[in-house]
Amino acid sequence: VIMQDQKKYNAIERKNLPDDILDTVMKFNFKKMRFYNYFLLPVPRFKAFLQQQLEQGKSIDVITNSIETAAFISNKGYLAGLFTSRDLAQRNLNIYQWQGNDGLSYLHEKVLLFDDDHGIIGSHNFGVASTAVSNEISLEFYSKPIVQTLVDVFEKEKSDPLYTIKAELSFLVGQIKAHAEAIKILHIRLLDRILEELY
Repeated sequence: VIMQDQKKYNAIERKNLPDDILDTVMKFNFKKMRFYNYFLLPVPRFKAFLQQQLEQGKSIDVITNSIETAAFISNKGYLAGLFTSRDLAQRNLNIYQWQGNDGLSYLHEKVLLFDDDHGIIGSHNFGVASTAVSNEISLEFYSKPIVQTLVDVFEKEKSDPLYTIKAELSFLVGQIKAHAEAIKILHIRLLDRILEELY
């Protein structure tokens, strides 16, 4: 953060700063990726990475907040991320939205699981706030027993409507239409940057 201030990076330069966690994940080769994320507001290069993996036929599932659970913190992050959610769903990203049950009003986990033996867990959101603003930390590990335990939890939550509901592309498009005015305001240049750096 001090380095960024001293060098007076602009917004684009900040998004492209090296990030050990993000840059490590983008080197992974996998068949199946499962992850939890607060909102789908990734930095541009991580979004491009996800799109590339999906276009190569990789399977990617994400559990993230719904507009209802996002409202417990602020639904602005959810609304601002709807375009990205739609774009990735068009490329067959499977998006499951948290329903606020099991004692968790909203989802705040940051976990990535690759195949059956490789994982990342920590505070990194893979968005601009984590990459260019905060000093985030994550742990990479290889362990079939631990990953399998986490995969079992993920799959249970993914398949149980008490926990999550799949956000189909048509649903996301409908959400964009229903909240068009709010989304338009959130994507005004200055507000857009502020939201990115918050989440």
